[in-house]
Amino acid sequence: MDALLSSAYLDRRAAQLNGTALASVAAGGVAEGIPAFVATDPALFDPLASVIVPAPGPLMLAQRAERDEDWNTTSSLAIVDGHGNALAMTTTINTHWGAHIEAGGMMLNNAMSNFSAGAVGGEVNGYAPNKRARSSIAPAIALDAQGRVGLAWGAAGGGPIPDYIVKTFLANQVYGMDIQAAINSDNWTGQGAANSVAQLERGKPVTQLIAGMRSRYGYTAGTLNETGLTSGLAGIAVSYGTDGRATYHGAADNRRAGGANGY
Repeated sequence: MDALLSSAYLDRRAAQLNGTALASVAAGGVAEGIPAFVATDPALFDPLASVIVPAPGPLMLAQRAERDEDWNTTSSLAIVDGHGNALAMTTTINTHWGAHIEAGGMMLNNAMSNFSAGAVGGEVNGYAPNKRARSSIAPAIALDAQGRVGLAWGAAGGGPIPDYIVKTFLANQVYGMDIQAAINSDNWTGQGAANSVAQLERGKPVTQLIAGMRSRYGYTAGTLNETGLTSGLAGIAVSYGTDGRATYHGAADNRRAGGANGY
């Protein structure tokens, strides 16, 4: 494993992943002990080429903020059907364009970076065979007291994802905010650069709490600060009438591209 992480090895692999070096390595062959794939120019890759977009129904609840860069990292979706079945799913290739390698029409991720670098077998999240790296991905489904779906939701956004999930649950299910307002509400996290650092969403009203928190709880500029917390939440909240009939409320984060549709 140490050899696979050496600078010399990584430099050789990087050379093999560009278009010219791979001319001498057949796709499906083996280079440095790892199957080689033909490199793909990201500018020529169209992820929507084979996607059939259904005609939207009458439910269009989500606010939208179009940003072209959102689609190439992490995606989260929630689905609830008329029978009460629910799905919450988050998928990622980690950073932009992942490993920059296409295989079988799919972009491979570079999630090996989620292991603790330099800790080969040295800690619970260290590199080791047959291990899965630590991840903050946390799609969720909440049920009501009758076992019915009350909320299906998930988020993109890296390390702070668990906090985005908790924020939305508290706002919608505990404090009664509608799902769009719950998703749009100010972000906060303790999952940032270091676990001992609390961060509040820059430019939002929540940052007005900083002075009081530093005074009351002893936070410093180094342990409590504001930063951009660009969540990518999406969810469906379900409410029920006295006759048991369900009403669905869909929403997507106003910080990124996204939408809610009903059919």
